[in-house]
Amino acid sequence: MASTVCSSDDRYADVSRRAVSGIGLDNSPFSIEFFCDQTYDRVGLLEINPRISQAHTDLFEKVYGFSHRSIMLDVALGRKPEPPMKSRSNKLQMKCPVPS
Repeated sequence: MASTVCSSDDRYADVSRRAVSGIGLDNSPFSIEFFCDQTYDRVGLLEINPRISQAHTDLFEKVYGFSHRSIMLDVALGRKPEPPMKSRSNKLQMKCPVPS
């Protein structure tokens, strides 16, 4: 696959780690929405949702192979989540609306 502007998984992961660490979000389900400034080749943070978004359920299952609701339940009950991780080369998944 050809490299495209703002396409590096590492860049999105770095923004995510810095934002979540910066606001002290811990032991909580969340989703993050990004924007890509193609003019300057920058990845930015649009919003952090400190909850499980229904819109991201399908993406989570495609990346990890199981529903993230089980993880959310474990965290809520004070249990350590033990997800049945599958070996995958791509740990990040995105959906990108493209203007027509």
